[in-house]
Amino acid sequence: MLRTVLAGLSVCLVTVEAQAGAWTQPEGDGLFIMTTARRAAPASALFSDVADQDSNSTRIFVEYGVFDDLTLGLTAFTDFSNTDQDLEAAIGGHVRYRVLADDNWVLSVQGGASFPIERWFGSRFGDDRPDSVPEYDIRMLYGRGWQLDWGNGFISTEFGLRLRGEGQSEELRFDATLGHEPLKGVLGLMSVFASAEMGDGQESSFKLSPSIAYTQFPWLGSNDKKPAGFAVPDTVQIGVTWDVMNPEDGLEIGVSIWRRF
Repeated sequence: MLRTVLAGLSVCLVTVEAQAGAWTQPEGDGLFIMTTARRAAPASALFSDVADQDSNSTRIFVEYGVFDDLTLGLTAFTDFSNTDQDLEAAIGGHVRYRVLADDNWVLSVQGGASFPIERWFGSRFGDDRPDSVPEYDIRMLYGRGWQLDWGNGFISTEFGLRLRGEGQSEELRFDATLGHEPLKGVLGLMSVFASAEMGDGQESSFKLSPSIAYTQFPWLGSNDKKPAGFAVPDTVQIGVTWDVMNPEDGLEIGVSIWRRF
């Protein structure tokens, strides 16, 4: 029973940062998530017309379970700055393999890569940004879940190394998400995204990203055996992201829509 609960909760590990959890997708199952977000600095600029930085982003995240212990994923990302009319864009992919697992915990490894594609949208984009380079990730993931009288919960952690092309410094990463479902379909999450660049004078970051997700499960017919409508639930997630170590970067608010296939 707990493994079934975790399979459902693990899809909630996609916040504004668009991260995957330690669990793999079941064989033959897929997950599509689209996130739209706005970031402004200072944070008050989200509610006014005066901003030092103002950008809108879109993220697409797709995963598919090739086998129960092997998941393939694709990602796409765009971020357009309204203040300087610049664009960031990238596409990528990842492979996650489940190494060990039992009913309430899982250990996985993941490798991935991301490539900048700003030039696809016009020759003027990407020329003046030195960090627009290919990136490669290696991660170790661990997740554990539990069932309590007052709800279901889980924690998922990731340790990783990000390698960058064209002489850019490498980056150590630690990500963690704690989730709790006090009521069926209502899930609260707190995510942490920490990074430290391995070069002299490079900046580190420590992002906090609380969010809440609501899942509308299919309505069951009078026989309670099969849905009277759509069989796949729809989920909407709303969250914010704040970099504690770099508050001048402002606040990001994002909305995600999840769909299984």
